[in-house]
Amino acid sequence: LQEGNLEGWQIWGNVLEEVVLPRYPEVVKIKATLRRFGAVHCLMCGSGPSVFALDPPEACIGLILQELPELWFKSLCDFKN
Repeated sequence: LQEGNLEGWQIWGNVLEEVVLPRYPEVVKIKATLRRFGAVHCLMCGSGPSVFALDPPEACIGLILQELPELWFKSLCDFKN
């Protein structure tokens, strides 16, 4: 990740998504929103309190943040520097 290599992303996963996604449409909505704006590599974190995206297009970050419900906690982190 530090080198910006996302080639191995396909082997990453969270087996709890199989249980959480059918029961919590909010998590499905977050992932769908991220993907709609071009964040291909997104995944539920842990048991579902968080979802993250590794590669949202910079031009879409503001749109993503606006699209998600106002009361949801949102954070943007830059690991490149």
